[in-house]
Order: sequence, then structure tokens, then C-alpha cells
Amino acid sequence: EAVCILFRDQPDVKGKMDWATSKKLLGKGNFLNMCTDYNKDAIPQKVLKKLKPYTQNPDLEPEALASVSTAAVSLSSWARAMYIYATVAKEIEPKKARLAAAEAELKEAKDKLDAKMA
Repeated sequence: EAVCILFRDQPDVKGKMDWATSKKLLGKGNFLNMCTDYNKDAIPQKVLKKLKPYTQNPDLEPEALASVSTAAVSLSSWARAMYIYATVAKEIEPKKARLAAAEAELKEAKDKLDAKMA
């Protein structure tokens, strides 16, 4: 289900999260490429909100799934990684913007200082 949430816009998924939809998605010949090429920088907040319960469920942790299925471990790990990356990126984004503004201000001040020193 977590993978279906992340691939919500795929024609085969379109918001459905049943086993038939999951099998169709997982059975695609390019599924691994879809995971590799997934745009982790553009995960909407509403998707993260839907994904959060899956990342916090102890029954869906990779260690708990190890006795069930190697594929489930990999998919769970991937979904968790996408969630963690997007969550951290959203926290860091405003800090990056402030850093860029501070660096621009510093450059301007250095340029003024260099002009006065010359």
C-alpha cells in the first residue's frame, strides 16, 4: 500500500490501494527503474501524511518483514527512505533559502568593503 501511495499518479494506480493494483504495479517490467527515477523532491505533503502511518507501524519495519518476504523488506525500506528524505528535505528547504540570502548579503558587504579599500 505504501508503494501505491507513492505511485498514486500512475495510470494503473490512480488512488487505488488494493492487492490487484499492487500486483499490477509491481509486475511492470520497468518497476525498478520507476523506483530509481522516482522524483523524491516533489512528494506532496498530503502523500507524506498518508504515508506516515506505514513508516511508524512496527509490523512494517524491515526487520519485522524479514521473515515474511525479501521483496517486502526492500519495498518497505524504499518507501521509508522516500518518506524520510522528503520530510528532512522539507525541513531543510527554508534553512537553505536563509543561507542563500545570508551568503548574498555577505557578498554584497564584501563587495562594498573591497570598493572602499581600493
